[in-house]
Amino acid sequence: MNEDTKFSRIFGSIFGGVGSIIAVTGIIIGLNTRSFVTSAIPAQGTIIDLVQRSSTDSKGSSSYVYYPVVKFTARSGESTVFEADTGSNPPEFTKGQQVEILYSPQKPDSARINS
Repeated sequence: MNEDTKFSRIFGSIFGGVGSIIAVTGIIIGLNTRSFVTSAIPAQGTIIDLVQRSSTDSKGSSSYVYYPVVKFTARSGESTVFEADTGSNPPEFTKGQQVEILYSPQKPDSARINS
C-alpha cells in the first residue's frame, strides 16, 4: 500500500467518524426538540428584561449578547419568569414585547420562546 492510499484511508476514517458523531448529535437534538414541542403548552409571555452578557470570539474580540427574560402565566395560574437560553446582538426582542412561549406543565420554568 503506498503512502497516498494509506493517508486517504486514515483521513477518510477520521472524517467519517467525526461526521457520524455530528449526525448522531443532530438527530438526538432534533428528537428532544420534537418531543418537547409535541408535549408543550403554548402561552403568551412578555419580555420584561434583556440581560446583557459579554461574549468573546475565537479571535479575542469581545461584544455583548442580549438574552430576553420572559414572564408568563401558566394555565395553573402560576406566574413564571425565565431567561431564554439563546441571545443575540442586536437584541431580537424589546422590553414589553409580547411573545408566544412553549412550556412543559411539569416544568414551567424550562419554557422556551416559540421561534
